[in-house]
Amino acid sequence: MRALLVAIFFASLNAAAGQPMAIEPPPKPPPGFSQALTPCCIVETDVSPEFTKKVAAMVSSAEQKFYNLFKLNHELMQGVSKVKFDNKANIPGTILGEMGFRQWVEVRIFKSQEGFSDEWFDTTGVKDKQQRMRQGIPGAYFSISKPYEEKKWLRRIRSFVSNRDDDELERTILHEMGHLFMLTYLLEFSGDPPAGQESMKRGTPSWLQEGMAQLFENLWSKAESAKKARLRQQSMIYEAIKIGDAYPFEEFINITNAHNLKAVAGDPLRATLNYAQSASVMDYMCNVDGARFFNFLQNLRQLHFERNLRSREQGHINELYSFQNEAFKNAFNSDLKQVEDFWKKHVIKTMDETFKKSPEYQYWIGEYYLRRGKNKEQDYAKAEEMFSKAMQMAPTKGEGYLGTGRMAIRKGNNDLALATLQKAAELMPKDDDAQYYYGVAQLNMGQFKEAVESFEKSLKIWPRNDRALGGMGQAAFHARQYDKAMEAFDKAYEASRNPYHLFQKGNAAFFGKKYREAQTSFARYCEMFPNDAQGQLWYGLAAWRLGEKPFAIEKMQAALKLQPNDGLAKEALALAQKGETVKFEREDPDVEAGKKPPAEKAMVRIEDE
Repeated sequence: MRALLVAIFFASLNAAAGQPMAIEPPPKPPPGFSQALTPCCIVETDVSPEFTKKVAAMVSSAEQKFYNLFKLNHELMQGVSKVKFDNKANIPGTILGEMGFRQWVEVRIFKSQEGFSDEWFDTTGVKDKQQRMRQGIPGAYFSISKPYEEKKWLRRIRSFVSNRDDDELERTILHEMGHLFMLTYLLEFSGDPPAGQESMKRGTPSWLQEGMAQLFENLWSKAESAKKARLRQQSMIYEAIKIGDAYPFEEFINITNAHNLKAVAGDPLRATLNYAQSASVMDYMCNVDGARFFNFLQNLRQLHFERNLRSREQGHINELYSFQNEAFKNAFNSDLKQVEDFWKKHVIKTMDETFKKSPEYQYWIGEYYLRRGKNKEQDYAKAEEMFSKAMQMAPTKGEGYLGTGRMAIRKGNNDLALATLQKAAELMPKDDDAQYYYGVAQLNMGQFKEAVESFEKSLKIWPRNDRALGGMGQAAFHARQYDKAMEAFDKAYEASRNPYHLFQKGNAAFFGKKYREAQTSFARYCEMFPNDAQGQLWYGLAAWRLGEKPFAIEKMQAALKLQPNDGLAKEALALAQKGETVKFEREDPDVEAGKKPPAEKAMVRIEDE
């Protein structure tokens, strides 16, 4: 889902048409990987030859749609075509070969997240072990680079399977293909600005890159989740336009991809809006006035070829921002900014018709206000209004009940949450959110075994949902299904890279009497957070159960030093110094399984978002 580009500077470029080159045989796959070919991609996985062929079919389908839409073919993508890449600009069909690119795009899918993350961190230069354990990783990425041992520039896409289903895997691959294929079409490979200079105008504007990535992912994927994501984006941008949250085009067309990615951490809603707006504008451009839009892209590529690739200016920065409006005006006879009003009217008209036909989709407007958070009190009131409207106008659909239940969770009205979310789950058996929030409501009501079942249903639909995995872990823990809790927390950490899931896994292992596994989890957690008193305490408690008494006492003392008033730490240390073991009510076989003891607090309270 994220681009890593190593800057390419072409000191000189011969624009004359060269002699077409023969198609090179693809390199052999690495040990343990099988290989399948599409017209211009090498697809490799370490799962099985059959799975590799299945992934290749996903890639080939999207590739063909791209060729049809952009009037290209695989020989142009490989740099070996007798046909010119661009007749108007006199760009030869061998241009990518002349630029020094290897002919094949390499798509490699790892069976495990570990193999993927190791390569990702090596590629991004993250060497610190602790940082690798804490830092989040993308679901997929593409790169354009020239490794030390290579003579040519390589175009690569990477993703992984882990506990993903085929739908989620397909969407991640198609998203990165969208980025890579758009850049290849524009012949623009200068990469993102350096860290700390994310707003620098360099490379391709985010709206073009991200718009095409969203087109690949949400329009060309066959997954039901892609349809849901598209509807969510359309509803979000519809309401954003109506209340003035959408980016003004003056700002929108000048956002850099690096700047947008940085905003994900600082202002997730704003970044999400840019994704939604990019998808909406790209959809509008391609489907409402596609002929002139593709003329604009050709103009943009021609100006890039003349002003960037042929530039001999020392220190010249390749960028498309300064002349994108010129390219657009030559195609549309108007400024790019003037499209804004037409696009807004199109979105509002289209979505008004959608809501009239399917009023339950008002839910997505309510969801937008839940996430907006500019004025929480007003936003939440608006969200509740939209959820109620969806429920009243479409009583046989589940969306309104889902939204009403989510609001009830926020307000602590557990009875209402349980009732409405049960209805949502019944009406929407194949919706991961409906099953997830029903599980949350059951968990809050102490229905732990039932919550486990709901989270399992949610995870069958979206196996890598870290919230559902975390919820499953908590429900299973309180239901004393400790092995299931351990597995869920382990997967939740893998999906989210949130270290607290390691702590939770340690607790589940401890009460499941798997003290060595508990100690390992607590050790990993303490390695990342050495000053966390609870981590040190439970590390010591696990060590005590393993008979490592001096070490255990040392850890308990460390916990008390960090948190002198911790009652459990005081009790555990006092008993340990007398050679005795602290006991927990949860370990009492007479306490009913699945019943949360009154004195025991839930380890983590599940929040609505």
